[in-house]
Amino acid sequence: MKLVLEDGTEMTGTAFGAVEPAAGEVVFNTGMAGYIETLTDPSYRGQILVCTYPLIGNYGVPAARPRESIDRPYESSQIQVQGLVVQHYVSDHSHCAAKRSLGAWLEGEEVPAVTGIDTRTLTRRLREHGTMAGWLFPSEMELSRAREEAARVEMKKEVFELVSPPRAIDYEGGALKIALVDVGAKDNMVRSLLERGVSVRRIPWTANLSEEVSKADGVVIGNCPGDPRDLDALVDQVRGLLAVGSENWTLSVTVRRSHYCFTPGSLRI
Repeated sequence: MKLVLEDGTEMTGTAFGAVEPAAGEVVFNTGMAGYIETLTDPSYRGQILVCTYPLIGNYGVPAARPRESIDRPYESSQIQVQGLVVQHYVSDHSHCAAKRSLGAWLEGEEVPAVTGIDTRTLTRRLREHGTMAGWLFPSEMELSRAREEAARVEMKKEVFELVSPPRAIDYEGGALKIALVDVGAKDNMVRSLLERGVSVRRIPWTANLSEEVSKADGVVIGNCPGDPRDLDALVDQVRGLLAVGSENWTLSVTVRRSHYCFTPGSLRI
């Protein structure tokens, strides 16, 4: 299996998971554990993920959760990344909750992966040059063919449609009601709100926010993949809400896995 970056960097390793071409932004994650949570995080939709920790797969993967569930450790209902790059993959997992290997899970969801890559060198290159496009494909395939056939996600519009729920979902928790605007929010955002004793209405970002907000005691705008500046329709709706909202409002926003709070007077979109 080969990984080729847009600057010409080429690395070769051994395939696990699905063996098919994929394309996307190549990014890295420095977590020592939590690959299940990371792979299902909608923030990584459309990207090829590099794990900097050298040992991946040793505790396997639990059974698939029931449909409509938001149970841990999953952050969504599917693997979100385009591909996975690791230094050393462990197929012989050991954990009391494990029901399958990481490789079997990836193969089942048709996500390619490669092991045997010097992820330290790769991460340093990404740090120096910034996020780059990349292609992950079988070694016997020509790069030109991989560019043509690789599965990819369009990152200006399609990516936001893929990670947003098709309809509003209600989670009962308490008397106070929070509207969570979902542009790719992790399930842990819902779990965290429920643990604080509130009810959550998870709404797609394309919904009529003014109508939804009128029924809520608070609003949280979740994190998203891609560039938030491409969400013109959502930005316009948020501007409208702030224009008519109370001066005491606080808007909670998560962008690119970082969290910010703004009052109407300080917000600049």
